[in-house]
Amino acid sequence: MRRGRRGFVSNALALFSLLLFPIFFLIYSSEVRPNGNVETRKMELSETIMDYDTRLLENVNQATIKANSSQKLQDAFPFPPVKSRHRIYAGSWYNLSLSEREISNAQRELCVMKRNEDMPQKVKTDTLHLLTRSDLESCDKNSKVPALKGGKYCDDAVSFFDTGIEVEHILVTFGDVTPNSSLPFITKSRPQSLSHRGILWPLNVNRHFSQLGPAYLSDTPWEDKRPRLVWRGADTGRGARAKLVKRFYSDLDKEIDIALTTVLEYGDSAITRPAMSMKELLRNRYLLSLEGNDVSSGLKWMLLSKSVVFMPDPTYESWALETQLKPFLHYIPVEQDLSDLHEKLEWAKQNEQACREISDRATKFMSNFLGYAERNNSQTDLEIKQLLVQSYKNAMRQILGDHPIEICELNNLSSRSAN
Repeated sequence: MRRGRRGFVSNALALFSLLLFPIFFLIYSSEVRPNGNVETRKMELSETIMDYDTRLLENVNQATIKANSSQKLQDAFPFPPVKSRHRIYAGSWYNLSLSEREISNAQRELCVMKRNEDMPQKVKTDTLHLLTRSDLESCDKNSKVPALKGGKYCDDAVSFFDTGIEVEHILVTFGDVTPNSSLPFITKSRPQSLSHRGILWPLNVNRHFSQLGPAYLSDTPWEDKRPRLVWRGADTGRGARAKLVKRFYSDLDKEIDIALTTVLEYGDSAITRPAMSMKELLRNRYLLSLEGNDVSSGLKWMLLSKSVVFMPDPTYESWALETQLKPFLHYIPVEQDLSDLHEKLEWAKQNEQACREISDRATKFMSNFLGYAERNNSQTDLEIKQLLVQSYKNAMRQILGDHPIEICELNNLSSRSAN
């Protein structure tokens, strides 16, 4: 640790001049740890020192990375064990005890859904459904909705019935929209701020995990990658992506190449460029990840690669555990509007070793999902899935009591909850 500090002080002297040495010494003289009290110490500085805040904070982050070995940081932020993943995936439904009012509201919603439910062949995306195993099997074979055909959702949801825990029905939603429901439904993703909306499950697995293997096999060594930041994608995100692309499309900085490839609704054909294959994207050191309607489907293979990921702090979570990714440990954080993108890119170019270590930790984290699409069956994460099914059953048992769901009638359940 002492040797690391002396090395960093030397670099700081070269970067900031003798005038900044007292400032640096004030902050770094005490122990600096990952995710430590940098913000608290910044508040102790005078207003004069605060003028140097941005650059100083960046270099303290760099010092933190340099002062600790990659292995120590990996140990400080390990991949979550089974019980932790259960808590993350279950969200607010983890060992939840419902109040009488919550039970009453859930009963009403469930009974209305039961009375108005569509036929299984009419299963739609972005809609909450109550389905059996046979319904899911029929949906996968007969659905006329392109997003549900070919094992994209229904087939993955069948694994809910394959954990060895008996369950008759599944409350589930397919697609990118998280419904506003008081029920314990199964979902692919949810906003991080709304952990009570849904229990996470691996759905549409092929789209989100199948590129991990190809990325791992076709990657380019760091030293052979171009020092350029790139992004390609469709204008999903309800206009957010298109707005960001418009800001950087005509950027004179040739080290940033951001463009749409597909215009669906909000984009503009004037800000499109030809698509880039994953192999072409991996020839660049810096990859930008942008959320669309929910999680970024390409984030998984980007993190697995030897490139380093730039992205705003994720706002959605899924089976890939986005909430466990830490800025400057697994990715380089940028503002939601990308206003500091140039600044962070310059930092990355001047801190190549730090970027390689960030990329290495991200690769180790995401390698836990390597091959996931190829082995997605009832044995994949079986213990976690069993715990999630138990969380679901516990919630449904509180809502229904001793009544089977087949006799769920609004008047009956409402009168029972009132007694």
